[in-house]
Amino acid sequence: MQKLKLAAVLLIYSFSALAEQAAIDEAYIKNNFTSVDRFGSTYQQTVFSLTDYEADKTLLERTIRTKKAALSLLGGNSPIKSPSRANESVYETMKQDHKNQSVNLEGMTNPINLQGFIKMLNQVLLEESQSYKIEVGEFHKWHPQLKKEHPLSLFLKFPKPLIALAQGDTSKFLYTGSEEKLILWILEQPAESITPEMMFRKSLQLNSGNVYLTILSIENILSKFWFTADRENTRINRRLKPFHNQLGSAGDKFGFWYHFFGLILQSYCYGKQSALFAFQIESLISDILAKEPDYQEDYSGHYASLIGAELRKSVERHSYKSVISNPDSLKFENYTNLNEDYFLRLPYEVDKNLSISLAQEKSTVKLNISHSTKNLDGCILKLWFKGPHGHPDYSQVRTYKIKLNQSNFYQVSYDIPLQKQVKGNIRCIDQADITFERKL
Repeated sequence: MQKLKLAAVLLIYSFSALAEQAAIDEAYIKNNFTSVDRFGSTYQQTVFSLTDYEADKTLLERTIRTKKAALSLLGGNSPIKSPSRANESVYETMKQDHKNQSVNLEGMTNPINLQGFIKMLNQVLLEESQSYKIEVGEFHKWHPQLKKEHPLSLFLKFPKPLIALAQGDTSKFLYTGSEEKLILWILEQPAESITPEMMFRKSLQLNSGNVYLTILSIENILSKFWFTADRENTRINRRLKPFHNQLGSAGDKFGFWYHFFGLILQSYCYGKQSALFAFQIESLISDILAKEPDYQEDYSGHYASLIGAELRKSVERHSYKSVISNPDSLKFENYTNLNEDYFLRLPYEVDKNLSISLAQEKSTVKLNISHSTKNLDGCILKLWFKGPHGHPDYSQVRTYKIKLNQSNFYQVSYDIPLQKQVKGNIRCIDQADITFERKL
């Protein structure tokens, strides 16, 4: 995560990564900054202000210095320390039954129902418009005095929220004034109970219908811990309901929430293409640095980019007022898709009493199956297939009811593409499941 954030800042800088620009930035901070806190890590804006000279000056210094740190980090030498554990008061110990699970698998299918999510947001806007004036909101801007002092700075040519987002620093420099109340509300909720609908609604209420500040407040309480060790166990994160596909409790719930609302914010402020570009760059860097793709984070970024733009459009055009009220759209299951089948990827024990033979003729496969000690007649046979890269091909799932022939063998023929790997499950009433896997 550290490399991703610093690389994102480096990417912004690369648009004019000329020696002249670097010299200008270096000269500027040398002549204008004497702060001991060279990376602005202890700075915290405490009063809501869309233009704040001291905050903007510190953010600019932090951005310029972080650019240098990004170069050092990618070269193997970084002045920035690894994530450290926050004050113990922000953590909550996990229950024992959540620890040491034998299987933890990140999902590979899309967890977001795009149209359902948009309907949910519109329903919240419609309901809350009875009490608040729903408005787009005014965005944070660089202080004009700072732009006069450093007119050649590349970073000041980018919107201030975009620079803060790229570094995960919105909580330090884009304070809304609603964060404390939102945190107090969060800490009053049970573990893993807060859905995106609940979070959006409460923040909208605290920000009196200002949708920009609504999303920003959510992002701020998350970004506060993005560089914190053991961030999954903060008291805030423990109360968030997962809305990504994950088997087991070792997934990156924090990362999903954080990236999702961060890209909603960027898309809401600067459009779908801006957010998609940022997401695609970060996804590319992540794929390079990680051992395997982060499917859930990729889905999060892609759909958040679309949702933010649709939310902006709905608020600007007041189109949420024309939707037919439907409280069912607020149900968690109506805007998520958390029904992934992990069977293909689960470990299993071989049943030595199961006999299977496979015969392939062109694209047709015949499967003969029998069991030396169990009667399989009437049991349910379900077959899955793996694609070329070993990933589940859920479009090829087959389900059969077993009917034995006179020889106590069951035979089934099915059409599948060549070069597949089949994994099957036999489920019988009052008997343990039988799992097998064969290459064709």
